[in-house]
Amino acid sequence: MNNEMIDKSIKALTEYSKQHGFPTVREWEKFAKEKGYLTSYQLIHRTKKFWYEIRDELGFKEDQAIRRKQKLKKEQQLAICHLQEAAKALGENFTKRQYADFAKVNGYYSIGQLVRLFQGKFNNAKLAAGLPILQKINFLMMIL
Repeated sequence: MNNEMIDKSIKALTEYSKQHGFPTVREWEKFAKEKGYLTSYQLIHRTKKFWYEIRDELGFKEDQAIRRKQKLKKEQQLAICHLQEAAKALGENFTKRQYADFAKVNGYYSIGQLVRLFQGKFNNAKLAAGLPILQKINFLMMIL
């Protein structure tokens, strides 16, 4: 394979990246094989560069951060759906323990996953889902 094929494949990779964002190795493998371009492994071998170096040289370094944000957003939306389903089954004022049991049975995100997705707090996840949070009542206030 000559430099012409490398140039043609790099040009196609650039155009693909402008339309869809810079592809993962697997995404480019599939696309390149379908269209007759050099695969990611062939490009890596021929250019003697890592995939991320090719990405950076083509000016798509920011795509990785954008992808992470998009993935987080999708995961948060799915988590919100899980919480809303739990609210339908358990009532809106379900506890963390009730949700954990419900999530385990239904294959939903665990408490730990929700905490990671919503800045370290289960209540942040409930608020994002439009659900009320349980407030801790001060014991002394109950006596008075």
